Amino acid sequence: MAKQIVSCTGWFRNPAVQQVVAVSSCISADFCDPGTTSQCNRWRCFNSPQIIQEVAAAAGISLDGISLLYYRAAELQFDRVSGKWSRYDTDHRLETHVRRPETAELLGWDVVSFAMQNAAECS
Repeated sequence: MAKQIVSCTGWFRNPAVQQVVAVSSCISADFCDPGTTSQCNRWRCFNSPQIIQEVAAAAGISLDGISLLYYRAAELQFDRVSGKWSRYDTDHRLETHVRRPETAELLGWDVVSFAMQNAAECS
């Protein structure tokens, strides 16, 4: 994903948290609307940094101030109605072959709602 890392000064009430890099666009805005391009995968993300750069260039979008990030998802989701953990999935018509980075640094965790089962909603 291509996201802006947001400073938490003044609005986040946990002094241990300095920055937020949210999956959803509520805090860390998307560089483009993934629903408007056929280049996104079934999770409404992009499979590689090269695809992100191609989409941005084609749309005339600058990636200045944007970080390329790799997110991993848990295999289960919690259903608060049933009180149970279950598998989740989304649209298999969209090709998903995420290119893993050669090196990665854990920046933190994000809890994301996925109620409609087609895109990350709120973090």
